[in-house]
Amino acid sequence: MSVPDVNPVSTYEQSLWWMIQNLPEPEVEAVINGQDPMPPIFRLVSDTYWVTPRNLRVHLKKLWGELR
Repeated sequence: MSVPDVNPVSTYEQSLWWMIQNLPEPEVEAVINGQDPMPPIFRLVSDTYWVTPRNLRVHLKKLWGELR
């Protein structure tokens, strides 16, 4: 039985894109601007991919800027 090839970076990036595209803008902006505690969906992504909340905010901010 083979293990599917999963690229965790693209999966993490897909999660960030999903949040930006599907969550209310004020919620995404609040996280980017440092809201604590983070809403559960953001905490889940942070924990799942072993990314610190600070780095998640930096990555989200970068993607958010690309959409603007």
